Amino acid sequence: AIMSCQTLGQALQKHIKYQALVGSIGKAQFSQEDGQIHLTWQADGQQVNRHVAEKSIASWVSFARWITQQQLLPTQVQFQHSAPRDLTQHDAFFNCPIIFESQQTSISFAADYLQLPLLKTDHSLLDLMETHLEQALQKLQYQHAGLESIRDAIVAQLDTGQVDIEHIAKQLALSSRSLQRKLQAQGTSFKQLLDEIRYELAQQYLKNDQLLLVDIAFLLGFAEQSSFQRAFKCWSGQTPKQFRMQ
Repeated sequence: AIMSCQTLGQALQKHIKYQALVGSIGKAQFSQEDGQIHLTWQADGQQVNRHVAEKSIASWVSFARWITQQQLLPTQVQFQHSAPRDLTQHDAFFNCPIIFESQQTSISFAADYLQLPLLKTDHSLLDLMETHLEQALQKLQYQHAGLESIRDAIVAQLDTGQVDIEHIAKQLALSSRSLQRKLQAQGTSFKQLLDEIRYELAQQYLKNDQLLLVDIAFLLGFAEQSSFQRAFKCWSGQTPKQFRMQ
């Protein structure tokens, strides 16, 4: 669909609108200011290593150059992580100022680029593809809506400690088997969803210095602090204390 667009600006709008169909690691948004377009990438509630962030920005540049057949040059690139020792490849590829340890992961370029024509414009194909995209997006949104109700039920029961699948299914007026089938249809499992929720909340709680680790373990539905610490080490590769010190 993007390849069939008329201009780079239209392609960018399609990317933003349908990006959820590509993946859920992060989300992009753009703004325009003083003749510049700022395209920002934000990870969805999880820690990502520098390679994922750099791949996301670099792939945008590479794809834009390919569909326009022009050596487009950003005006600035920003990354939240620290600069690697060797920036030779970064400088050669982006050919613009690169700011590390920034507040955001983003790329900026001249707003004039939005008017650049694409080489494979095909209005008929774009219309056909958008029909399929809209159907796929509606299906995905429906699935997410169903998943949100399950997430809400789990979050509501965390501090009670009653977060087994049987209890959550009862809260949703479902059988355990029906709940399992719902989650399988959406590409996940009860344990995976529970771990994702606990990890997401754990990161938020650990940023609050007023909460003791034993308090956090209780809020997440763990019977013991040691169980929480083992789980967090499994999720993140570091202890809760190490994460908090960072």
